[in-house]
Amino acid sequence: MISKECLRLFFELKNKHVDFCPGNLCGIKFLFRMNVITQEILDNLSAEARQSPRGRKNYNFHENLDAPAQRLLNALEPGTEIPVHRHPHTAETYFVVRGKVCVSFFDDNGKPTNSAELCPTQENYGVHIPAGTWHGLEVLESGTVIFEVKDGPYTPISPSDILTRTLSA
Repeated sequence: MISKECLRLFFELKNKHVDFCPGNLCGIKFLFRMNVITQEILDNLSAEARQSPRGRKNYNFHENLDAPAQRLLNALEPGTEIPVHRHPHTAETYFVVRGKVCVSFFDDNGKPTNSAELCPTQENYGVHIPAGTWHGLEVLESGTVIFEVKDGPYTPISPSDILTRTLSA
């Protein structure tokens, strides 16, 4: 016999999008919706980024801003302004799906300390940014899309975590 709690969980989960297909809950087998990242999704996201005044557009995989992991595609166009910033309470990882970016690290005075050009066709795919590291990125190619991951919940960057220097990203 299936408990009421198992049925409640089943109906709660069955319509949520998750990244895995087969599921088994209390002996009930069901399929979760699979999110496949397609060329069409990347193209549509890049088109929206080109139309956006900010020159970027997110495609979030996390359910909400309180989720314990923030996972998203971020379409970025050359010229989008991203301030040099840090995340004191979380590391951040970028993986370039297509296009090209330059990621730079900075010291507390805004002086560059390290940089790397990331481009999958050049076999430089991504970067892990430790918590508290000043960083910025410059978008070098139209149609660039990165996969970005950091711990949640989402916390807006406070003014004390933004350097006055900006990079054209």
